[in-house]
Amino acid sequence: MGKKFCLVLVLVLVFSLIFPLNQTFSVEDGLKEKISLVMDRVEEIRELKFIHEIPIKNISREELKNYLAKDNITQEEWELTQQEYEALYILRENQNAKNLTQTFYSQSILGFYDYDKDEIVVVEPNLMDDLTLAHELNHALIDQHFPKAFQFPENLTDDYFAHSALVEGDAMYTQNEYYRRCLTGIYKNCYWFSRGGSSNPNIPESFVLIHVFPYIEGENFVEYLYRMGGWEAVNQAYKNPPKSTEQIIHPEKYGVDNPTNITIKNKCINGWKILGEDKLGEFAIFVMFWNWGLAKFSYKYGRISYSSTLSDGWDGDWMVVYKKTPGKYGYIWRIVWDSKEDAEDFVEGYIEMLKLMGAVKHEENTWKIDEDDYVKIFVKEKSVTILNAPTPQEMEEIYYLPKPITLKIQPQDIYNEPLVKAKVNKTFLWVIKASNDAIRNKNILCIIQIKNENGTVINLKSLKNTVPSNGEKIFQVEWTPKKPGTYKVEVYAWLSWEKPKPLSDFVETWIKVTN
Repeated sequence: MGKKFCLVLVLVLVFSLIFPLNQTFSVEDGLKEKISLVMDRVEEIRELKFIHEIPIKNISREELKNYLAKDNITQEEWELTQQEYEALYILRENQNAKNLTQTFYSQSILGFYDYDKDEIVVVEPNLMDDLTLAHELNHALIDQHFPKAFQFPENLTDDYFAHSALVEGDAMYTQNEYYRRCLTGIYKNCYWFSRGGSSNPNIPESFVLIHVFPYIEGENFVEYLYRMGGWEAVNQAYKNPPKSTEQIIHPEKYGVDNPTNITIKNKCINGWKILGEDKLGEFAIFVMFWNWGLAKFSYKYGRISYSSTLSDGWDGDWMVVYKKTPGKYGYIWRIVWDSKEDAEDFVEGYIEMLKLMGAVKHEENTWKIDEDDYVKIFVKEKSVTILNAPTPQEMEEIYYLPKPITLKIQPQDIYNEPLVKAKVNKTFLWVIKASNDAIRNKNILCIIQIKNENGTVINLKSLKNTVPSNGEKIFQVEWTPKKPGTYKVEVYAWLSWEKPKPLSDFVETWIKVTN
């Protein structure tokens, strides 16, 4: 989450799951002949030719640790990453995202393609197996033909993992086809190794599922494209990369259903500042629910798929993470869904997750997770917003809206039909809809004044009421015009007569009155 390692990786975990065979090949034993053989086979499988040879070097696992420790990720970006994992309830405060990430990759990487240096790096001297080579040579081959494939969007989680899934899915599909041809005897003299029990009990499974998504679901995506149009369909995807992990999980949406862009416009106060912003994506929501036993994998082409009714229907999301020293954090996470039903499914699952965590209801739509962790959920049509802060008061400081009320006005006749023209001595209604975007109910004073063509106020009325959080209230005012003319109506929402603080921008409209 946050910025990612700019490495294309092969994971021990993936191998231990799929390739439980026990053969090895030493780097020193016929290295050039071996590389040449695997290159020829990758060309045959992938139906592309290498433009030039690829240098390959070995490093030790200790050298790999030092390599990973020199990442270009800032402390602030790691801080954002930590808060995102905690917001997804994948990591706890005492589980350090940076340490876990570096531990996971330093233990899991067999090799990687360094696209900046155009070389393959193999970790440890006796791990030069065919499958590692086939995977990484695929990356080198793709880089030679589609160099933009390795220009990863590093800033947004969902964008990065969607793009990475295409690249890794291509390599995994090539690798597994290589493996199949070895097993069926099409390819002779195949060598690979297996390492069982490679998982680290200190690394949460849900954390692992985040990082292996591009390999597992990416292969599903590439196989879908291959079945639809062969390698040419996969090649075309590099010219138009997938826009979201939703398109990876549901490849039928690729090129058809692009995510909705979401903005969160508000001002935080009292020392709160924005730490960072990110788009988490459907896959992250799935893993969040899976972590608490509320989502189960579906299956596609014999492999797991990150699809569940609680995360399907995602149409876009945006998270803004806030920080207030010393060490206080909060966030606003807005998710848009394809339908109201999808939004309702998500909220139902989210509340069930909170209950499983031991959270207790504090007030309407607000839950207390522990002494310094509160969340509030509010829904508007197909949009769900989750607000988090150490206290309910600090929620309002993070989600501060100086003018939380939105007003709309419509003249209507006594049958509640819209009115365009009015008549002298005939009563009609001014119908005002006040919507409240704040996280708490708002007591408002609604002021309605009517002016004639000279700008003189000829009628003034006010009504008091409470507009519920994320809800609306209808105000109705009768008026019987006494003279023909064109009249302007202005509507205001104030805190009170005693405290004339505006809670909204005023609205106005005109109506013509005839005899």
